[in-house]
Amino acid sequence: MDKDKQKERNFFYNTPYISFPKYPNKLKLDDHEVYDYICPEIMSGLIDNLSRKIDYSKFDTVLVNMKGGKFLYDEIVKRKSEPINHDVIEYHQVKGGFGAIVIIPVPRNLDDKKCLIIDDILDTGGVFKEIIKNLSEDSLCVALVQKININNQIEIKNKIVGTRIDNVWVGGCGMNLETEGDGLPKDYLREYSGLVAKIL
Repeated sequence: MDKDKQKERNFFYNTPYISFPKYPNKLKLDDHEVYDYICPEIMSGLIDNLSRKIDYSKFDTVLVNMKGGKFLYDEIVKRKSEPINHDVIEYHQVKGGFGAIVIIPVPRNLDDKKCLIIDDILDTGGVFKEIIKNLSEDSLCVALVQKININNQIEIKNKIVGTRIDNVWVGGCGMNLETEGDGLPKDYLREYSGLVAKIL
């Protein structure tokens, strides 16, 4: 790797990285447990810093994984003065597996391109691995929430991780658990309580 490329990667990776606690405090929402990670003021500052430091011109496109990735994308973009071109994709986790359910795939013309991927969850790593499998090794990811201590978790190093702001409960699909939304039953995420973060 040449010096300019290494410098660029170091610059990106030096943006704020949140190491979530191994055993975070647990809170109750209705009858199920959720994890308490970080306050909104800190997260807002991290997103500000992240938005300033990412040079979108260095990427062929931004891949926004619906729906939680769309939230983080919107939060970053509204801090920028210029528009940012992006492509929408939709990949969902396969329960108990490494693969992904693909609704809207990465466009074929982006194979081997350098992409910035914005998503909401890095859990087993299966979805992320599926998204990047045909992309350039220089593609990078910005993620919104990370689950800890998952069986068969794939280690993905040097990723920017944070949690949602504005006192909203967020699920793995970026859904607000206070509403039913998306035609899904309210109990949909109860099996996946580890995907939820409470911002105090």
